[in-house]
Amino acid sequence: MTFFGLYIAACASGTATGDKKPNTVSTIERRLSSLSWNFAQRGEPLNRKDRHIATVMAGIRNTHASPPRQKEAILPEDLIAMLETLDRGTLRGLRDCAMLLLGFAGGLRRSEIVGLDIGRDQTEILLAGLSFFLTRACW
Repeated sequence: MTFFGLYIAACASGTATGDKKPNTVSTIERRLSSLSWNFAQRGEPLNRKDRHIATVMAGIRNTHASPPRQKEAILPEDLIAMLETLDRGTLRGLRDCAMLLLGFAGGLRRSEIVGLDIGRDQTEILLAGLSFFLTRACW
């Protein structure tokens, strides 16, 4: 497990990458998650709560953490441009269109759209389309 602690520290310092640019905390956590998944697929669990890994990650979070960057909301013109690129003749295109419109209408973040869990009892099929009843419990 010491090896993974050294790898994580190298990622934070920038020596693990060829361009010598330090990775962000979220990038390091994503890489560690990928390694954990890969090891689990091989039947060799990687405990992310191991003291070597947890100590190094805590230190990195304390020294390299930055507040999340606020993104600008998309404008209706941007939404229309995105919708025009979709192929509405396919189920995938219709699904993507519905997700974009639902996210825009609800002012939802990407993570909130992904986390939506809408059941049959919250959906009503109308002649004009679908009607959703969303509560905060949905996301």
